[in-house]
Amino acid sequence: MLTVGLLCALIGCNRQVGGSNVVLTEWAGSPLLLVDGQPFSIRGVTFTVPAGGRAELQAAFQDLAALNVNAIRIWAVDDDTPAVLDLAARHGIRVMVGLWLRHGQPGPQGNDRFDWLADVDGRRAQWDAALDAVRRFRHHPAVLMWALGNEVIDNIAAEEERIAFAEFLGRLATEVKKLDPRHPVTSAGSSSVPWPYWREHCGALDLFGVNVYGPVINDVVERHRELGLRSPLIVTEFGATGIWDVAPDANGARLQVPDAVRYRTIADGWNDWVLPATKNLGGFVFHYADTPVSEGNWWSTRVDGHTRPSYWAIREAFAGKPPADHLPTILHFATRRRMVKAATWLPLDLQVTDPEGGAVDLEFLAQPEGTAVAPSALQSRGALDTGGIEVRAPTTPGVWIFSVLARDPFRNLALAQTSVIVADEIPETGAGEPLPFYVFRDDASDSNHFSPTGHMGDARANVDFGQQADGQQGTSIRVRLDPGGGWYGLAWLDPPFDWGRERGGFDLSGATTLSWLARGEDGDETVTFAFGILGADVKWPDTAGAELRDVRLTRAWRRYSIPLAGRDLTRIKTGFALFARNRERGLTIFVDDIGYH
Repeated sequence: MLTVGLLCALIGCNRQVGGSNVVLTEWAGSPLLLVDGQPFSIRGVTFTVPAGGRAELQAAFQDLAALNVNAIRIWAVDDDTPAVLDLAARHGIRVMVGLWLRHGQPGPQGNDRFDWLADVDGRRAQWDAALDAVRRFRHHPAVLMWALGNEVIDNIAAEEERIAFAEFLGRLATEVKKLDPRHPVTSAGSSSVPWPYWREHCGALDLFGVNVYGPVINDVVERHRELGLRSPLIVTEFGATGIWDVAPDANGARLQVPDAVRYRTIADGWNDWVLPATKNLGGFVFHYADTPVSEGNWWSTRVDGHTRPSYWAIREAFAGKPPADHLPTILHFATRRRMVKAATWLPLDLQVTDPEGGAVDLEFLAQPEGTAVAPSALQSRGALDTGGIEVRAPTTPGVWIFSVLARDPFRNLALAQTSVIVADEIPETGAGEPLPFYVFRDDASDSNHFSPTGHMGDARANVDFGQQADGQQGTSIRVRLDPGGGWYGLAWLDPPFDWGRERGGFDLSGATTLSWLARGEDGDETVTFAFGILGADVKWPDTAGAELRDVRLTRAWRRYSIPLAGRDLTRIKTGFALFARNRERGLTIFVDDIGYH
């Protein structure tokens, strides 16, 4: 039988001296990375050098070793690279060394606009800098592989320029391998966007790197299979779903995923998603860094020296150890009014506990939705144990994201977000309605209100309002999405078909609960339910709104609810809404008995 050791001997894993020798080969039909003759599955993190100098950098590597990290990824070579490589080697950690290549349009990557078609001198400068870095560090024992660029094609709009970059990348990868045949070469892209270009023009790339967040990694694997790619996948960034992929809330704001989701995505997703997707090659969790609160980079392992859930999730995924101390648990965070007058006091619904029973310090921040403006402190008053907390609304109208930061004595930091519409004046309201007030009871019921005319997303969705409701009286609503379709949303509107252009809606001020029944055909469907989804960008918005996000349905009917106490319900124009993200095999859900009580 051919063993890994014999295979290594045959291909000469250790025949060269000076530095490491990394070989990408195949074993039992799967890719295999051999580092100095030993199988190597990457337990990596992306890495930013601490700002505090050598002592903090040394402490970071000691911490990485304690987390059982065996590799880090850096995006570019700079003055800190020699120290990073030396400390990595000292702690038995390998480094994916990034060779930065400029992007084709302004964006989140430093607004580094570059013309890959016309700027000949700029191309030469990047070529020379990349090859100089390879010559300088190719014999360092910490080098694992080279990563040429990060999400470059993803940030190029014009097809002609994408091809020009891909041709450059292919030539550069070939030259890097000539200079250093002992380390694999990859490039990193966002999802699967660059793969067709790499397949056509970049034959020297040993691995296709992908930056992928949340369960969409399964779609990436399917795309790799569809394209028939021979180059193995390596996950160059992984974490919880980013705000760019999160559905907007009722105010149009994109909020961070809950801390519990962030933790479980990494702690469970490493073994459930990353390793199967890469056939055990592994990858890098994003992101090991300590970020100031003012930057609002909540995905970092630490924020202002306080530990975030990603840190403990990395520890569980790589070392099999639970948190030494759990983060505070933010059970609920919402504003009691969807719309508030600028500079006035706004009551909050907030429930926070610490699993270890420690005291929790709270801080409130605000940031305009859809801008790069740093979060700023909100003035607050009151306390959780003395009747609740209020915050003073910002003075500038618009949609604002509010964050609550909860810190415990162990220097953990928990985060939750909600949104609110700040207005110069609050629009007039409608007339009161008797309760209970039903959105849907039965297809034939004359007590139903609002109109289910707000169709969104996949136009092929099949909605049946007369579905026989097994176990229920009368009929229910069935929503069916065919395999391969996209997401679908349905809103109950007043007036029908109106998205805020006309006066309408109902005054439901006496209601304390919106409740409904729901189930799934398979019992694992995920749906978001909401009400009041019309925001400040329309003439006649809802005066309140809330959502119950990512509800995992069961096969049996269950009752769900959204609390309404303290909310401004004087004009509700969208009485109910649901948003379902389709699956590969399709999706069928049932809803019934929707009402305000």
